[in-house]
Amino acid sequence: MGLGFNIYARLACAVLLMSLTGINLAPALGLPSKKPLSKDWQLIAASNIIARAKIDAPLKIINKMQASKNSDYINLRVTIHELAKGEVEKTPLTVREYLGFDWFARRPSAMGKLIGKEVLVFLFYVDEPGSEGIYFAGQNLAAVRTFDKQVLQTVKREVMNQRQIVEHFQEFPIANADSSDKSVRALLSQLTVEKTHEEAWTNLLKLPNSSAAALIRAMDDERLMGHFEIEIPVPPGPHRFEEIAHYGPKTILDAVSILLEDKTTGSFGQISNGGSERERHTVLNAWKVWAYYNLPAGTNVMVKRGKDGNPK
Repeated sequence: MGLGFNIYARLACAVLLMSLTGINLAPALGLPSKKPLSKDWQLIAASNIIARAKIDAPLKIINKMQASKNSDYINLRVTIHELAKGEVEKTPLTVREYLGFDWFARRPSAMGKLIGKEVLVFLFYVDEPGSEGIYFAGQNLAAVRTFDKQVLQTVKREVMNQRQIVEHFQEFPIANADSSDKSVRALLSQLTVEKTHEEAWTNLLKLPNSSAAALIRAMDDERLMGHFEIEIPVPPGPHRFEEIAHYGPKTILDAVSILLEDKTTGSFGQISNGGSERERHTVLNAWKVWAYYNLPAGTNVMVKRGKDGNPK
């Protein structure tokens, strides 16, 4: 029996189970949708928790913290009413919100309108010592918005589609190796040896953008780097503040995440300097979703392009 029947049978069981629980969110019987079902698909992929919720935070306290500048963060109480993705052991959650330079420009007016009302929140975990906690994914207003029932249902369908992509990734054509896989894996192995680390990293940076598929196929690799420091050129632009960026990836997975952000339009997670197993798992799954949506043939890649339209 072929690939189609195998996935068909599994999805049929999933749909039957969901029908018994009153949920009908699975894609049509067959392969997951090749097109995102929500415009927020990248935010969804990067999030650990997505929910209908309510934010509780006295504006007087927020305003006082803004004025005092005694802390860079404020803790917000977020009560979960309905989950679209992830699990929570208890509610309310404590969500840390950064008091950035743009706080006055977008808050408290924007946040103030949402406090005490139903909202849709996108949250992710940070496990780095000293910064542990739950944060709004992407740390922007897209991660917390006025609740809309139709949007929530669309998000749920996208969550289910992404779940099927991740669970069945090895069964899709994108998982099949091509002519670049052997050389990519050889270079990644050289990263684990201090003697060959630097040359291997230089050669990985030189790989064409089309190597993204092979990098994603090889990404699930927890081997330690031979050296925990790498450099990568920063392309010219209005937000560039240095010509060379310095990172400290601890594993091959961390290093591949840096390479993929350099060679594609995607960006997920914050593991450039290492991360927890949970953080790495989230980033790995997000890149699998990105690959499924953007690399239908397993060879083409959505590349970064210059003003002239040509690949960089």
